[in-house]
Amino acid sequence: MKSNVTTQLMHHLYYSPWSKRIVRRLARSRKPGSVVKIPFGALRHNLWPIGANQPSCFWLGIYELAVQEVLVDYLKPRQVFYDIGANCGFFSLLGAQQVTQQGQVFAFEPDTDCLSALHTSIDINHIEHVHVIAQAVSNCSGRAAFVKGNSASTSRLISSMDEIDAKNTLSNVMTTTLDEFIQLHPAPDIIKIDIEGAEVQALEGAQSLMDGPSPPIWLVETHGPECKRFVTDTLCKANYTVLEIEESTLLSRRNHHLLGLPLGSTPGKH
Repeated sequence: MKSNVTTQLMHHLYYSPWSKRIVRRLARSRKPGSVVKIPFGALRHNLWPIGANQPSCFWLGIYELAVQEVLVDYLKPRQVFYDIGANCGFFSLLGAQQVTQQGQVFAFEPDTDCLSALHTSIDINHIEHVHVIAQAVSNCSGRAAFVKGNSASTSRLISSMDEIDAKNTLSNVMTTTLDEFIQLHPAPDIIKIDIEGAEVQALEGAQSLMDGPSPPIWLVETHGPECKRFVTDTLCKANYTVLEIEESTLLSRRNHHLLGLPLGSTPGKH
């Protein structure tokens, strides 16, 4: 599904160096704590609670348009969607909309601030088929060090104390692996991952899932060239076709979205 012309225009204005300051200043006039109806994108007409540290592209509905389009193309009614790194719930809401009440969404998010916003997003839209999992997805179950970034969207698991500085807030969070999680829960049809560089560990803990009889579609945001190379190699070794999703923002020059389609899947428009 290609976004409509109005949505594409707002997306362009929001990210264009010539207009973004004006558009974002106007968007910030909405006060934190207020609830708005999303005006653009695949979540148009859904309600969104504005948070103090959230980018305005969330409530405008233009956040990561290319990812929205992929999920609309591939997610079907009655399916199971895993949103790993759910943040405030933007893609969890979209997943819930696509799979309908007959499907299920599992939203993984260990950050306490994001969890509060995630629950609010679900509650104000009266959604009952999104299950919030207050854990991080990694390559082993237990507890792991978690550092809060400058914004909720940059908080992440860390593998070494060298990755933090004095300004960061450090905590311990519960972790699980996808291979263990599916032992007690429905296996996913589609998985979206955006966990700020911990994508490598998440895939390491999902080998059985990828090699199983019904491997899921993966939509992974990679952070840095090494992460992108690992994700691509891992999916290719598991007989996936890997496509790169184009996103026309400055951030997309550093981060890349990869779509992994299992053998036999038909590529969409992307």
